Amino acid sequence: MIYISGSNGFIGKAIYLWLIKNHIDVMPLNRDNLFCSFPKNNEENVLIHCAWEGVLGRERNNNLQIANIKLANSILDFVEINNIKRVIAFGSQAEYGSPNKKVNENSPLNPTTLYGKTKIEVFNLLNENLSKKGVDFVWLRLFDPYGPGDRPEWFLPFIIKNALSNNSPELTLCTQSWDFIYIDDVCSCIETILKSNIRKNDIFNLSSNNPIILKELVNKIFKIIAPNDAIPLFGKIEFREDQVYYLHGCNEKLYTRYNWKPIVGIDQGIKATINFERQILKN
Repeated sequence: MIYISGSNGFIGKAIYLWLIKNHIDVMPLNRDNLFCSFPKNNEENVLIHCAWEGVLGRERNNNLQIANIKLANSILDFVEINNIKRVIAFGSQAEYGSPNKKVNENSPLNPTTLYGKTKIEVFNLLNENLSKKGVDFVWLRLFDPYGPGDRPEWFLPFIIKNALSNNSPELTLCTQSWDFIYIDDVCSCIETILKSNIRKNDIFNLSSNNPIILKELVNKIFKIIAPNDAIPLFGKIEFREDQVYYLHGCNEKLYTRYNWKPIVGIDQGIKATINFERQILKN
């Protein structure tokens, strides 16, 4: 059986629906059944850990992050109780901090937020304990995921909703370059790892390996939607003190190990996301 925590969030829900669509049995976990013991079976039980408290920018330096340590300990209890043999969990590009260069899995970790520091702490906690239990463990340092169903507070849904509503969003100069990965690619990566016979504990960057300047991306969105008279107002907002200006994750290790790479380009992904948000507005 495959269990998944955080199945009500953007990433977890997308993975859950993807696996169901591809006829893969999966059991969503919540705060009530995370402490349950499920009927034993002869399958190789797998846990996909997506749950995380405090993912929004304004939450990344507050005490919400502490809850994730407690959650990780609950995950370890669940692994023990339910004879889990493999765990796939999500880290973050925030573990690298703001390196302003292309990073691979051996690049130094220098987080600039409590969120990034907590991701590293959770990895160390899970890695140490799962290794002792003989449980296979894959840690995916996820770069910027986007696509249908993303939270409206995030950058791309915010831009798209404004353009569709003929509003002019106030923005920074948007000179940052970020590494976006479409949600379907995230899901296909998880499916590939699940179906693989490879059993080796490791860390991987889950990224597009193709960063784009935010100003270029914003202009793409406005060109596709073509609002009547709204325009993006670049330079109206100051950059945050902990602003990351360049994100570029090398994903060659994932390709070498699992023969997987993302296939959805930014233009295709943006159009699909715009269509999704347009349907929401119509309804």
